[in-house]
Formats: sequence, structure tokens, C-alpha cells
Amino acid sequence: MSGETVLDFFPPRLWREEAHAQNPNHLCFTVSPQEYRNRKKRLARRRIRLTRRSRRTFGALGWGISLYFDDPDGVALEVRYYRRPNAG
Repeated sequence: MSGETVLDFFPPRLWREEAHAQNPNHLCFTVSPQEYRNRKKRLARRRIRLTRRSRRTFGALGWGISLYFDDPDGVALEVRYYRRPNAG
């Protein structure tokens, strides 16, 4: 793990049934709050449908704010920012 790359794996016993298709089998990109807003606008301009938004999602660095969408091949992607590392 570094400031730029985080690999966060969950065993099947921790998967949430209703979200199995999107979580945890996805790629997450951690960005700054400004970059999060920029990505959100860019997705809207390109008419890329968000599959989920969350104001409080737990991840490798604590609680964050996320949006999810699928790439053209159907791979789930997440863009997330943290207000403060490990904030509750």
C-alpha cells in the first residue's frame, strides 16, 4: 500500500449479498475532493450512468465518499475521496 495505490481484498464471508456484483469485485481510485468533483462532472458530460453513490463507505483508509460506475467491459469502478484518513 502507498499513498497512490491501495489493494483492499475481502474474503467471500465479508461480501454483502445484495452488492455482490459490485462489491468487492471492483477497482477503486482514491482522489482529492476536487478531483472527485471533476470526475463526477466528466462522467455526467459523457452520460456514463452511475451505478451507486455513497456518502459513507468504508475502505482501506477508513470512511470515504464514493461513486461507482461500470467501464465499457462491465468492470465496476469506484472513485473515492477521504475527508480525513481513518475518520469515523
